[in-house]
Amino acid sequence: MSRSLLLVSLCAAAAGCFLPVRETVYSRCEALAATGWTARLEPRAGGGGAVAVAGSITLPSAGYEVTLERGPVERIEPRALQVLVRTRAPDAPAAQAVTQYGVSGVFPYDGEIGAVALRCGDGILAVTQIAPKG
Repeated sequence: MSRSLLLVSLCAAAAGCFLPVRETVYSRCEALAATGWTARLEPRAGGGGAVAVAGSITLPSAGYEVTLERGPVERIEPRALQVLVRTRAPDAPAAQAVTQYGVSGVFPYDGEIGAVALRCGDGILAVTQIAPKG
């Protein structure tokens, strides 16, 4: 019996057993298109900086929830911050019309990142250079 199957079997036998679930970086991508993406530097209170990312995602219907999350930084040059697009399909009936959603987010900036790669699922939807402050 494999170790993981044995662990699940033992866990099932004990009431209240908790198995940690590893969070995945990549998730299902339902985006049909991504347009108008920008990334610009912004000052932060207390020093340091942030990069503000904004653009549009086109999805197959109305009612989606769309969020952006900070992902890993690519270690190739120029270094790019991966911003993960998370989509959640509507729980209730929604208009079955292709719908465009405006999305934005602000993420910490370490001074060594030169671009933002918008990642959805296992692919890159867009890459944009970070514009300087001002």
